Amino acid sequence: AAGPGLGGWAPYALACVPVLGAVLSVSGLMGLTAYGLLAALAAVGGLAAACGAGELLFLRPECGGVAQGLSLVWWALAGGLSVAVWLVGHRAGIRPTVRLAGAIVLTATLPVALAVLAPADTNPGPDARKTHAGRTPNVLLITADALRADYCSTYGGQVPTPHLDALAKRGVLFRHCVAVAPWTTPSLNGLMTSRYAPALKSEIERQSDPDALDYRDLAGYWCDRAGRSFADRLGDAAIETAVFAGNWRISLEFWLIKAFHHHLRLWPQHAERRGPLRRLPLLHGTVAARLPGLAPTRQLDTTRVLTDHTVAFLRRHADAADAPFFLWVHFFDPHGPFDPPARYRTQEGPWPVFPPEGGDAPNLLTMPEAERAYVRSLYEGEIRYVDDALGRILDEAEALGLDENTVVWFSSDHGEELWDRSWWGHGHTLHEELLHVPLVVAGPGIEAGEVGRPVSHVDVVPTIAELMHVEPSARWHGSSLAGLLEHPGDDGGGAPCFAQANDYFPAAEPAQSVVSGGHKLIRWRNTGRAELYDLEADPREEHDIAGHNGRLVDSLTAFLDEWAASFPSTYEAFHADAGAAVELTEEEIEGLKALGYAR
Repeated sequence: AAGPGLGGWAPYALACVPVLGAVLSVSGLMGLTAYGLLAALAAVGGLAAACGAGELLFLRPECGGVAQGLSLVWWALAGGLSVAVWLVGHRAGIRPTVRLAGAIVLTATLPVALAVLAPADTNPGPDARKTHAGRTPNVLLITADALRADYCSTYGGQVPTPHLDALAKRGVLFRHCVAVAPWTTPSLNGLMTSRYAPALKSEIERQSDPDALDYRDLAGYWCDRAGRSFADRLGDAAIETAVFAGNWRISLEFWLIKAFHHHLRLWPQHAERRGPLRRLPLLHGTVAARLPGLAPTRQLDTTRVLTDHTVAFLRRHADAADAPFFLWVHFFDPHGPFDPPARYRTQEGPWPVFPPEGGDAPNLLTMPEAERAYVRSLYEGEIRYVDDALGRILDEAEALGLDENTVVWFSSDHGEELWDRSWWGHGHTLHEELLHVPLVVAGPGIEAGEVGRPVSHVDVVPTIAELMHVEPSARWHGSSLAGLLEHPGDDGGGAPCFAQANDYFPAAEPAQSVVSGGHKLIRWRNTGRAELYDLEADPREEHDIAGHNGRLVDSLTAFLDEWAASFPSTYEAFHADAGAAVELTEEEIEGLKALGYAR
């Protein structure tokens, strides 16, 4: 197959169909009908190439529209010029072979250009395994958006995740990984910088407040004192870096994305097109305005696109002589809207996608249990789909021999509440359904085993830095887990794990939490109210025991106070230095609305 996301060889092959017309015309088999058929075949082939170029809207948003427009112009020119070549050559008595060569050049120009632009996707097969011994290991970091650990079979959940199970069996399974925040931006920023996220202003009243939507003016906080990110440090060490991001929200963090050598960002205003015209987005809008039945709007299968690109990236880097790479793939699934492929659906329900658009949206607080169960089944279907995507990536790495020198990490940015506390979504509490995320690591030099003590997302980057022989930063809050990867049984002790709710939703009070010694304390910032849970006896946090354990509450509260004083834990401390908040464009606001992050 040719480049992923471009429909294999089909667009290129069809775009060359006019060559067949030219061959038949030159041979005299088509007579006078050659002119019309040649133009028609050029049109068909060119439209097929336009479909393929349309996919570039998702692969390279900055040039996708241009690519598609050029392809539409190309097929018109190819058809007309091919006929012109034939007519002029026929009247001038030019030899058929010369006319044929001219037609081939005209019709093959765009397919060749697309083939050059598209990522190579040729599987060299098992015989092409390379020897990687003695090299700095590659790192493949895969994160799934809104994936809670307790739903996965790897963590005893009801959703079969066989590929994650297999990864855990040959690597280290961290039983309790704590995300630093319950929604995407501060959580992924914290993961990729080894820094706890500062909280937003407590006086925020609306989701449309720019401060609640934008972390870009905190770039100076996330980066080191020289203004460089972890990706910059990797680049300095001659490590090739790439990020494929399925959640458009993280794409706003330009300070993070721009530091990678290669990046793919999927944008919702493009991703919401699917149906008969899904490969022609420019035409889709016109048809949808007049005949909406012919141009239905649904979500792009971002998991497929990201998986295709990951496979292509691995195939391009299978040579042992290549520089080591760090590839971060962030799947948007199983984040809402829940819309798993048909083969992963187990129930029938009132909405093909949840949450539904328009007037069909239900009252989340009064939904019957049967409807809630259906929504959970959609979420579970997306988890199975992501697990299959993980399996495809791991199988490809093994076939290429990259498993011999690639450390694979799998985690999530946060979980998802599915009416555990009468609500749905994320960002509004610090309970385990939102903070307990999977963390599995496997690769060369890593012993198979489990780690029971809690670890934090801020420990990921220091560990990767040690594995890839990159100097750590003095500003990192986390500690390397490399010792646990070599000896997972030695998991005694461990530092407390902290998190902050960034009062993202207007009804939620800002909160901080700490996990230590099997207990978890949640402190609400405005009222000072505290909740205490014994996570070993009560992993679902159903019984608040703060009232009977005042001494333990005081001890954990002291942990929180000391932690909050160790770094500027409030947003205000940075906002004053950052100047005016960055103004969001209308396109960015619409993108946030499409993801459910704004109203």
